[in-house]
Amino acid sequence: GLDDVLGIVTAQSLLQQLMQGRPLSLSEKLQAPVFVPETLSGMELLDHFRASGAQLVFVVDEYGEVQGVITVRDVLEAITGEFTTPASEDSWAVQREDGSWLFDGLIPVPELKDRLDLKELPEEDRGRYNTLAGMIMLLLGRLPATADSVEWEGWRFEVVDLDGKRVDKVLARAMPPDTA
Repeated sequence: GLDDVLGIVTAQSLLQQLMQGRPLSLSEKLQAPVFVPETLSGMELLDHFRASGAQLVFVVDEYGEVQGVITVRDVLEAITGEFTTPASEDSWAVQREDGSWLFDGLIPVPELKDRLDLKELPEEDRGRYNTLAGMIMLLLGRLPATADSVEWEGWRFEVVDLDGKRVDKVLARAMPPDTA
């Protein structure tokens, strides 16, 4: 499991071995894992990345359990906003003729708020989610199923497609004023 991490191997280092015609050796290219407490701020994490030279660190909670991994890019995106291409932004949201929106479940919260002119989302100040899919899971209190819906600030969000357990597509419709 994640609590017994031996190290990190990059795809680049394995590819180099293959390109040189050598047999794959994970232990030869194994880099020591770097662990950080979950209490570090974004700037402290950047300093840690700079000092250690690591590209990926394991985040550990107060109980000593690994809660996940974070990369330099993750930290920079958290500080400056998502690094996206115009094509990826367009694929997040399509406004339909009836005024509803078809969203990718992974649309970032700031983009969702801009598209729907929302001032705030549930518990967003607590940082419990980063995407529309995360917001739906929070409001439902469970993993969503196709056709599940939640309501927020005059909008009904309906899960229209799943990719395994991941919310793939969400239809957002403005609710009539008398039900909002």
